[in-house]
Amino acid sequence: MIRDEFMTLLDRSGFNDRVRTHALDAWNVLEAVLAEQHCVPETLKAIDSGCLSSLGSRLENDDIEAFLIKLAAIRVILLGAGHTPASIRCLQARVRRRRIEGAPNGKYQFIKILVK
Repeated sequence: MIRDEFMTLLDRSGFNDRVRTHALDAWNVLEAVLAEQHCVPETLKAIDSGCLSSLGSRLENDDIEAFLIKLAAIRVILLGAGHTPASIRCLQARVRRRRIEGAPNGKYQFIKILVK
């Protein structure tokens, strides 16, 4: 089963608890996306990039850092399953840093913003 393969690769990944939690959250969303699109393959490597393309828009992006960790974790798992960087190119996000009002110590502060 594809979930078992994911869990095996997740265990081998060496992720810390925080990243592991984000990876599981992203996997649950990916499972739902695959089921909705009727493209649940036998293996992770067989997941079509077209089926992966809507994952980024379905992940919660209120917390940009968490969103980026989820994308990165899923990419690592899929690369471990045999995908190539080109086949998972759709699992990326463009981020722009925007300077905000300085901290009390006078140093610049930045926030990350997703670029659509």
